[in-house]
Amino acid sequence: MEDHGGTIYENTDVTDIGSGHVRARQGTVTASVVIRATEAYTPRFAAYRRHIAPLYSLVVATAPLPGALRRDLGLDSRVAFNDLRNLRIYAHPTTNGRLVFGGRGAPYHFRSKVSPRFDTDVKIHARIAGTMRAFFPALADVEITHRWGGPLGVPRDWFPSVGYHPGTGMAWAGPYVGDGVATSNLAGRILRNLITGRRDELNRLPIVNHASPRWEIEPFRWLGVNAGLRAAAAADVEERLTKRPSAISALLEKLTGAH
Repeated sequence: MEDHGGTIYENTDVTDIGSGHVRARQGTVTASVVIRATEAYTPRFAAYRRHIAPLYSLVVATAPLPGALRRDLGLDSRVAFNDLRNLRIYAHPTTNGRLVFGGRGAPYHFRSKVSPRFDTDVKIHARIAGTMRAFFPALADVEITHRWGGPLGVPRDWFPSVGYHPGTGMAWAGPYVGDGVATSNLAGRILRNLITGRRDELNRLPIVNHASPRWEIEPFRWLGVNAGLRAAAAADVEERLTKRPSAISALLEKLTGAH
């Protein structure tokens, strides 16, 4: 952005976002177009408290793996992968030979609270490391050197969104439901088109101006999201035992729209 003449103001505590303005503790900025790109932190603004539920995804990283071991395990490229289980996991090798392995399962925090202290969870990180070793028994004795995590924005129908309302000058990018690395790039190109009036096939994608239903009020949101996480874990157990698609998962998808 700075290469194109933009200015980034760090450590600016924004307190309100609205049509034509962004208010911070240091002052108010006015603009003809305001883009809200606050992802998992969106519920911090009262007007958007029920738009998004922040769910935490946690990650571990191994010590660098020997080249021969990486080749034996098929981890000698930068290809990311997952196994599409209900309680999602994902992984990719790094340039210096580590395996980064992450997953869901951390609890949703009451009233959509987001805090740096939630970025690590001893119990969940241990489960993720255990899942990694179940995937790759050859990594049973490999040291876990890094543990971290962060929140991702999840709308009520688990559907990403980007859009622009010319009448109000308000635009938004996200939530991305965990796929923000690629989707945020796409959202930027779509917003360029919408704001400048540029005609493009991208403008017809289903995520454009998609309006998700609002999350339930608390404590129903807290109860429902955490029950859903437990149900997803139970669905994985069911599928391991029955070797068939989970009935719990099918019901959960109908209730949430997640897939």
